[in-house]
Amino acid sequence: RLEMVKVDGSDLLPLQNSSGAGYAVSGGVMELRLPDPVPAGQAVDLEIGWSFVVPQNGAGRMGHSAREMYFLAYWFPKIAVFDDLRGWDAESYIGAEFYEGYGDYKVSLTVPNGWTVMGSGVLENAEEVLSAQTLGRMAAAIQADTMVMIANRGDREEARVTKASETGALTYRFSSENIRDFTWTTSNVQLWTGTSSLVRDRDGNGQDDRVAIHSFWREYRAPLWSQQALYAKHSIEYESRFTGFTYPWPHMTSVEGTDIIGGGMEFPMFTLMGSYQGRGAFNLYSVTAHELGHMWVPMIVGTNEKRHAWMDEGATTFLENQTEPDYWPDLPDQDAEDMEGYLQVARAELEQ
Repeated sequence: RLEMVKVDGSDLLPLQNSSGAGYAVSGGVMELRLPDPVPAGQAVDLEIGWSFVVPQNGAGRMGHSAREMYFLAYWFPKIAVFDDLRGWDAESYIGAEFYEGYGDYKVSLTVPNGWTVMGSGVLENAEEVLSAQTLGRMAAAIQADTMVMIANRGDREEARVTKASETGALTYRFSSENIRDFTWTTSNVQLWTGTSSLVRDRDGNGQDDRVAIHSFWREYRAPLWSQQALYAKHSIEYESRFTGFTYPWPHMTSVEGTDIIGGGMEFPMFTLMGSYQGRGAFNLYSVTAHELGHMWVPMIVGTNEKRHAWMDEGATTFLENQTEPDYWPDLPDQDAEDMEGYLQVARAELEQ
């Protein structure tokens, strides 16, 4: 529901004709005609009021599970990419992925006491919202090469994970720079396991760095996830080495999204994945290595996924295939299996 649009503090009204300032909505695209042009190199302040009811399953990319965990992605108005080739690249959402530009974010999220939140970026006020116990376990996890239980079932049930404000709600504040999107997750029941990936020096101080690895999951919905944080740790470490480009962000978070998704979907610093109930550990490892591989393409290399899906899926499938045998050394040749799959399609003349 679109509630208001303001430009530099003044209301912008729906367009009444083909000229003048205003806005018009067509499908998932809103066109803004400003009262005055924005000169090159200058800025304009836009304020948009909107709301929506979170669906249980929003195209397999966002939603909630039993209203005890939420994953919010593709959830706010975004500026279309001003492309070097085509100008404004604005298309309605049709279930595929987005072509997105880069931006800096400052986001405040208010949730009830007892609900943890993780978002794309740095949690700026952890001491204000998390318990001393949780902060201590997070500090241990960021230095660990083994898995640390940051919040277990008893911690959740006995309200030991977050602080408790008198208002009944806590506000989490995140900031991030130069990322394609902002995503967040919240739950009052999911277990929280963590560890860290050791990656090559990324700040120029001559020392290797640690990436926080977070995994949010429910043991009664996704028991296979008990080792998922270790899969993510290995994937970030190996893929940083193999690509020659160190993972650049402070954390990598995996969220179990039973009822929302079956496979996996990537976002900056996040992946949402299914429970993989009834399948093997290798299947969960593979989707982890694949979705985390997307942190390089398209999250760092900003390809247009709407027009050229093969670029990010092809590059990431190749990266996944190189990562798997480093963790599972007895695997058959994954590249050969994919090549044969392609040849079957080609022989059937179904490539198009």
